[in-house]
Amino acid sequence: MKMEKILSKMMDTMNSVKTPRITALRDLHDAETGPFSILIGTILSARTKDESTTKVVKILFSKYKNPKQLKDVEKIIKPIGFYHVKSKRIIEVAKIRSCKDY
Repeated sequence: MKMEKILSKMMDTMNSVKTPRITALRDLHDAETGPFSILIGTILSARTKDESTTKVVKILFSKYKNPKQLKDVEKIIKPIGFYHVKSKRIIEVAKIRSCKDY
């Protein structure tokens, strides 16, 4: 339940901001993936270079178009540090978003 509250607050904040403040995530906001791609990019960006984050998120969303499709993300995000933990968080967030939006 705690994760759902955090996610809800993050989504509210992201929906109120027209453009992402993080440089690496600025190009990720589009009509197809919406704020969800920015949320995933934010999870991936922790302790990661902007270039790596942008590259991996673009690959991730070229393969998976919505939260329901996010499955085996660990292989894709392996170039990013802490990919075991981050993949678990992404899958957890995707499950929550899938139940609510998709």
